Amino acid sequence: MRRISPGRAARESFVHGAGLSRVSVRDLLLPSTDRTVAVQWLVVVVITVVLVIAVRRERALVLLVLGMSSCVIGFFGLRMIH
Repeated sequence: MRRISPGRAARESFVHGAGLSRVSVRDLLLPSTDRTVAVQWLVVVVITVVLVIAVRRERALVLLVLGMSSCVIGFFGLRMIH
């Protein structure tokens, strides 16, 4: 049986007890759960909105940002189908 320090046990029980888990970079880039897919989608939408607001005076840049984000969301859809 492996011995775990009391501090580590308390941290792990808090993290796992609250329904939270550690998220790695691999999980964000190649998600394996629905929650990480939702986080990934939300991050793309938030970044898109921020960039559109930042470049709102230049129509060509707005179209560029919207086009790029549409491609990224489209790739998410293709990955979901596959």
